Amino acid sequence: MVLGPIRSAQVKTSVGLVARVLGGGLPAVPNVGRQIVDVRDVSAAHVAAMHDSRAIGERYIVADRFLWLTEIARTLRAAHPDHTRIPRRTMPDFVVRTIGLFHPEMKAIAAELGKVRICSSDKVRRLLGRDLIPSEDAVRASAETLIQYGAA
Repeated sequence: MVLGPIRSAQVKTSVGLVARVLGGGLPAVPNVGRQIVDVRDVSAAHVAAMHDSRAIGERYIVADRFLWLTEIARTLRAAHPDHTRIPRRTMPDFVVRTIGLFHPEMKAIAAELGKVRICSSDKVRRLLGRDLIPSEDAVRASAETLIQYGAA
C-alpha cells in the first residue's frame, strides 16, 4: 500500500482505505494487512535509480513494515482520538466471506484473510542510503492530509 501525504481532495487508491477507516466507513476491519510504503520513499527511489547507473535493468521493492488493518486503525485512533468512529474490532472471517458472495471488493479481501506477504526492501535501502519512512508515519501522514483536505 502506498500511503503518505496526498496532494488533493481526490481520494483514490490505498489512501482511500485510510479515509474509510478514519471516517468510520467500516464498522470493523477485516483480518487483512499489507506492507506499507510512503509515497515520498517511492519518489526518492525513482530519483535515486535515475541517477545511479547500477540501477539500470534492476528491480527494487519499496516497502516498509507489514501492518494489519487493526494496527492501522490503532495508529489512527492514537493520532486522532477525536475521530471516534475508527473501528476497534476485527470483522469475523465468516462475515467477510459471506459478504464476498455478493460484493466483489469483499470477495477479493476474503482471499487475503490472515495472509502475511512480506518482501525485502534491503536493496532499495542500499540505493537510498537510508531506512524507509516507518509505515506508521505514512499512515499518520495520509490521515493528516485527508483531514486537511476535508476528505475524512
